[in-house]
Amino acid sequence: MRTGKMRPTKARTSTSRVNPSTRMISVRAAHARSLAGLRATCAGEDSQTRRLRREDDAGVAAVLLAEDVPGLNDVGAVRHDEVLLADKEVFYHSQIIALVVGETQEACRNAAAKILVEYEPLPPILKIEDAIAQNSFHYEPNFIRRGDALGALKSSPQILEGEFSFGGQEHFYLEMQAAYAEPGEDGSMFVMSSTQHPSEVQHIVAHLLHVPVNHVVVKARAWAAVSAARRRRRRRSRRSRRSRRPRPSSRCACA
Repeated sequence: MRTGKMRPTKARTSTSRVNPSTRMISVRAAHARSLAGLRATCAGEDSQTRRLRREDDAGVAAVLLAEDVPGLNDVGAVRHDEVLLADKEVFYHSQIIALVVGETQEACRNAAAKILVEYEPLPPILKIEDAIAQNSFHYEPNFIRRGDALGALKSSPQILEGEFSFGGQEHFYLEMQAAYAEPGEDGSMFVMSSTQHPSEVQHIVAHLLHVPVNHVVVKARAWAAVSAARRRRRRRSRRSRRSRRPRPSSRCACA
């Protein structure tokens, strides 16, 4: 089976370009979901009738939206703040709204093109000052306090004030990941993944499907574990070489 992803750029909107942050007003997928019945209908027809049907309309198995997720529509590993299928708001360009499952890529794309999404653009937050003013933070603020800092500043003979900023960023993923899943008996699920954290995948799949954790079996590809082990060995080797490197001795001469 192949899957196709319905993204904001594929939808019809009132503007020529989708704002990176938009509120979803409505999602109309009835036409796309009606194609899912063609697969069963075509099976009982003769070959001549099947040839008359459009090839890109056949072979659609399902069109899935956020409302079809049986459990928690979230794939956040530590904090549940990353939805799987957007349902209320689109936070970034190419965020997935729907999944189309079918036999060919053409059939999936044809069904995805029939999904209509209506958006309401939201004002983007592009500066840190705007984020602070609108109270837009990833986490609750953390504080480290020791002593009476305000009192020390007030009694200080000189006070220097100013602001600085830096462009430090935190990456999200080490590399591209791939996986496939196969349903088993009694609602169980087998997942073959290239992840380096099989238990994390197990928990996420379990709460997405609303099944016990022991109903999900995750098998990691060997190269992922080998790659992680190689990186650890390289880091240890670099630290070892630095520790063995001779330090320059200090010398002085007197005239």
